[in-house]
Amino acid sequence: MSIRDLRFSYDNKNHEPIIEIPEWSVAAGEQIFLYGPSGSGKSTLLNLLSGILTSTEDSIKILNQSLNLMSERQKDKFRANHIGLVFQQFNLIHYLSALDNIRLAKHFANAPFRKKDDSRAKELLHALGINKALHHQPASALSTGQQQRVAIARSLINTPELLIVDEPTSALDSQSRDAFMTLLMETVTQHNITLIFVSHDQSLTQYFSRIVALQDINIAKGDLSCLSA
Repeated sequence: MSIRDLRFSYDNKNHEPIIEIPEWSVAAGEQIFLYGPSGSGKSTLLNLLSGILTSTEDSIKILNQSLNLMSERQKDKFRANHIGLVFQQFNLIHYLSALDNIRLAKHFANAPFRKKDDSRAKELLHALGINKALHHQPASALSTGQQQRVAIARSLINTPELLIVDEPTSALDSQSRDAFMTLLMETVTQHNITLIFVSHDQSLTQYFSRIVALQDINIAKGDLSCLSA
């Protein structure tokens, strides 16, 4: 993954971007812990890296593919097939079961959901503390922490090349957090997944070999303190 000359502002007329990164690269399989104060643009950067937000003044390459050269439909397909996402808003379909929400990730990737995928989905849910009795419960019946764990399992089911996670442990207790981190790091290491992990929890840096402060790569002077970032 590489960034060159990235500039982004929510107000196109505003000459003070809130993200301005001259150059930044992450090697395949690298595990990055990214941190910064509220309003510094962390979530905005993740949205740019996943193609959810677009800037015309940049070169963002994921798996040697330039996001700004893709149409919205192409970015949606690329994201479904190559990028796993866990954002602060879990984006679960509330009337679908935990298992069906995970199956949906295979559907968006145009991949058939095979029996082994069902077994893998159940293994992920079990490893994250979602017991069998909850697998067929609608997402709306689950607690916030349980919904977050379903979203995490969904992001891992396709074994993406790039996994982007934004405060993934914020709704987890310490035992569930440790189980999640163990599962996450084992999975990304086993499959050589590139991980970009944003959190305010500095105790989690112990799991990472590379720690990056956003203010060290982002030279923008704009402020996002009034927005979620």
